[in-house]
Amino acid sequence: MRPVGKVLHFPLAGVGRNLTYRDSNQHREDGMYPTPDALNVWPAGPFESRLRGGSRPGLIGFSSEDTGTWCWPNGDPIFWADGEPPVGISDFAITDESAPVHIVDPHEMWLPDAQKGNAPASISASTFYRARLIVAEGTVIYASRASKIHDFDYGADMDDAGRAIAFNVADADRKGDPITALIGVNDRDLYVCTANSIWMYRGDLIHGERVCLSGEVGVVGPNAWTWDGKSLYVLSPRGLYKILADNGHAQWWGEALQPVSPDRVPAALLGESGATLAYDPYFRGVHIILPSDSRNNAVHWFLDERAGGLWPVQYASASIQPAAVGRVKNQGREFCVFLCHDEEWRCYDTSIAKDAGTAFQSFVDIGPFSLNQATDSGDAMLTEITATLAEAAMGASVSVRAGHSAEEADKSATVRFSADLMKGWHNVLRPRVRGVWFVLRIQSTARWAYESVEVRGQQLGRLR
Repeated sequence: MRPVGKVLHFPLAGVGRNLTYRDSNQHREDGMYPTPDALNVWPAGPFESRLRGGSRPGLIGFSSEDTGTWCWPNGDPIFWADGEPPVGISDFAITDESAPVHIVDPHEMWLPDAQKGNAPASISASTFYRARLIVAEGTVIYASRASKIHDFDYGADMDDAGRAIAFNVADADRKGDPITALIGVNDRDLYVCTANSIWMYRGDLIHGERVCLSGEVGVVGPNAWTWDGKSLYVLSPRGLYKILADNGHAQWWGEALQPVSPDRVPAALLGESGATLAYDPYFRGVHIILPSDSRNNAVHWFLDERAGGLWPVQYASASIQPAAVGRVKNQGREFCVFLCHDEEWRCYDTSIAKDAGTAFQSFVDIGPFSLNQATDSGDAMLTEITATLAEAAMGASVSVRAGHSAEEADKSATVRFSADLMKGWHNVLRPRVRGVWFVLRIQSTARWAYESVEVRGQQLGRLR
């Protein structure tokens, strides 16, 4: 028998299910191992901005009396298109019980009121760009006169750079696809998106530059995008993508669109046109809120900006599941605030371990890993586990599953060993579990953060 040891780091790459069981956790040069399964954990510890991982923060109530600037999920201040004061918390609304729950959005707030010319009565997307109200119906985009959002007279003089215009983004001799999203960024760029293409207008709509960033990748819905201050995150039918900001070079057009976590985007996100994306500057990631017409306790997702990992999030009860999300700039801090199904506003708080007073389960699976140089024929005995949690943790538990193959170890319903862990360094555990592949699960209904786990064992020889 030959002793062997491994240090198991927190899997910063997030949940990964699109690779083989062996490839997803073996032979990774960067050490950013994904996990086959996890729930309610983030890569940043809940007590500090340290990449060691642990349970996500809990949700607490956000008072409507708190002052601050309310913003769309992309960070732009919310205002009425006709120049009225910015929108406050009282202007957000939940629909009645028979309709999907949602936030007041530009499709309602910015529905065009054409006092001159004609504008569509129903729209699929809208934005406010360079003092123009821009809306889409079907394959056509309608832009009001600059600084006069009620003027949709398209018959003005052709030399009038501020005139109202109607246009589409299809190439010559093509009808084009329906517009799914309109994205105005800093009055500099306007992105016109279909489900399978992204077009960008730089500067003025009439005399500016038009570029097709992609003829294959698009945006699934009007709110399926967010801006982090330097780049766009969009959810397409092919997965998550990032549109990089302009670097001033011509080659940028071919490099602007980059996939995000291409091997870890779950099938549940693909084609979800009702999804809302919101960038969280405080936790440095993107919240992906999925619709829930039946008000079930759906799984949402959190995209970690630093490591690129995707993490599933499920809330303690269906009543506090977020239906929509906005951003608030308040007292020098910018953070996300969620409108929940019980019509209450809530936000994450790192000092809170429960969702509105209700505990939630969190866990992360580490592995599958082998003690026999990642072979499927070497039997082994897992003899020691040495775990270290954060000093401020409230405790957790560790369990071991094992099998002859990596898949068997991951899917096994039999727990071969379990023990409770205290905060800080824990005494050596001696599981004495035999197998070829092993999976460790760290879990708790309390607050915890994971510093490290070291396992030791004995190689027993060839499996017979």
